[in-house]
Amino acid sequence: MQRIKRKLDDIVHNNDNNKKQKLLVTTNKFHFENLANEIIYEIFEYLDVYDIYYGFYYLNNRFKNLVSNSNIHFQVNISTISKSNFESYHENVIKPNKHRIKILRLSNSFTVDIIFSPPRIICDFIQLEKLIFDNIHSKYLNNILKHLIHLPKLHSLVLSPIDNIQNPSFIFTHIFDLTKLKYCKIKYNEHALPIDFDECKQSSIEYLIIDSPFRYESFKKLLICLPKLRHLSINSLIGSNHAEIDFYPIVLKDLKYVSFGLCSINFHQFEMLIKNFFNSIEILHISTYKNSAYSRAKQWEELISSSMPNLRIFDLQNHYTEAMDRFLYLCLSGQYKSKFWIEKQWFFEHEHDCHESSNNGIFFSTNPYRTYHGSIFIALDQIIPLKQLSKLIIDCNDFPIKELLNLISLTPNLRTLKWNFQSIDETKSKLIQQSEIFQSTSSTNKIQNLEIFHCCSLEEINFVVNLFPQLECLKTGICRKEIVPITRCILSKMHHLFYLCITDIPKTYLQKFNVLIKSENLLDDYFIKFVDHDLYFWW
Repeated sequence: MQRIKRKLDDIVHNNDNNKKQKLLVTTNKFHFENLANEIIYEIFEYLDVYDIYYGFYYLNNRFKNLVSNSNIHFQVNISTISKSNFESYHENVIKPNKHRIKILRLSNSFTVDIIFSPPRIICDFIQLEKLIFDNIHSKYLNNILKHLIHLPKLHSLVLSPIDNIQNPSFIFTHIFDLTKLKYCKIKYNEHALPIDFDECKQSSIEYLIIDSPFRYESFKKLLICLPKLRHLSINSLIGSNHAEIDFYPIVLKDLKYVSFGLCSINFHQFEMLIKNFFNSIEILHISTYKNSAYSRAKQWEELISSSMPNLRIFDLQNHYTEAMDRFLYLCLSGQYKSKFWIEKQWFFEHEHDCHESSNNGIFFSTNPYRTYHGSIFIALDQIIPLKQLSKLIIDCNDFPIKELLNLISLTPNLRTLKWNFQSIDETKSKLIQQSEIFQSTSSTNKIQNLEIFHCCSLEEINFVVNLFPQLECLKTGICRKEIVPITRCILSKMHHLFYLCITDIPKTYLQKFNVLIKSENLLDDYFIKFVDHDLYFWW
């Protein structure tokens, strides 16, 4: 390997106590293309294969051969990519290197359809260790899952479909067949469908996260299948209408972390779970809604002392919306000052919404787990430095727009935003857009992916267009009365956009959009599909 090197003749003299010292300064300059192949391959291992492809594949013949003939294991993350870029990327990188891909993340339902057609092609990904399907159509997922058993190294699986899975029992049966799987995160349905685990084998899963409603009566059969479980999180555990369910103890000595969002589960039912399954846990996170029974200190003292002797972190949140509950929680908060709680350094507080018309409030555990005091910016910065933040979800109905603008200005690396957008009229929109903070934020933010939990008017879409000029992917609802001008605005003014999802819209609009796009020549080459009340475009 040839290197261009300067002579070691740069000398700096330093006088200190009349003693003359010489400091040799070595300056070596290298041309990247002169590096040995082995070193370049080492550098490639730190990069996503998409960056390798677009950064080096077309540079010259040598780098094209390096990319094509390397033995490194690829990491493929197709989260935001245009249709035209994907087509060449798929043909030149993914297809010839299926056997070298180690990590695969697909966040675009169109790309899943293309890559895994037919579904058995996934059997060729023999080095695959981690597979992430975001926004996959359930009909493709069902066909792909049955082939995953042929992937000998797969140990991590994340499934998040864009529609509801009608038979989650089928999904769990195939997941539990994967003998090397250690981590699984799954979302399958918005409804609490019963799940049959009778056909499931014992699984090797150690970390299980269920981001869907899960029924209380299915709990025992689930845990029977998971003898090696260490971490369990269920965002919505639904109570049972049966007076009593016959649980018997299951020893899960490795299970240390449990997190539940509880829905319609009385404290006695929850107590049965703890006593039968969770004697070894060290960390417990509980979130409830309008259930003051979970905020009574004495019953927690008894349950923790008798059934969770190793518990070291106890994190409790109880949300409420009634005026009477505010007084009740003020009384209950005083019960957490006994010797038991003080010795464990577990403290609790109660806060309510400061708006006069609101009765919302929360009873929650405090430091060392969280703090609600002070500015939202200070609180966030204590969790993660704002400059490191790349994804932000604001699921709050009354989060002020000006506060959001300030927050975006403090997060220069923010790329993804999910926002419960407030309705704004034309007058307010213009006033905000004339403000210094809006103009500064719109010119500096780097947000590429935006999801809006709101049905936007034309004025609000124009607001979004002006605020986020770098958008590549947009998911939003739109006012149907203004569907033509809104579509025209989005497709003609958002110059970087290549992925659009319009939520909660009838299937009849698919043809209307096609006619509009073609008649006004808004897009040249695009895909369109309708899935579960949402319409997707990709170009």
